[in-house]
Amino acid sequence: MEPGREKAEETAGAGEVHKEEKSAKKNKKGTVTFTVEEAEKMEQLAKELETMKDQYLRLAAEYDNYRKAYPQRKKNRFILMPK
Repeated sequence: MEPGREKAEETAGAGEVHKEEKSAKKNKKGTVTFTVEEAEKMEQLAKELETMKDQYLRLAAEYDNYRKAYPQRKKNRFILMPK
C-alpha cells in the first residue's frame, strides 16, 4: 500500500457524515472509511469550527454586556451634563 493512501476508519455517528461525501465508503459493519488526508482535513475543519464558535460566543457576550450597561451610561451622561 502506498504511503498517504492508508485508511482511517471512523464509526458513523448521527450527523457526522454528510450524504454528499463521495470519497467516504460505508462497509457492511456500519463504519465509514476515510483516507488519512480526509481525516486530517476533517480535524482541521473541526478546529476551525471551534474557533469560529468561540469568536461568536465572545462577540455575543460583549454585545450583551454593552446592551446592559448602555442605559446606565446614558442616564449618567445626562446627570453629569452642565446646565
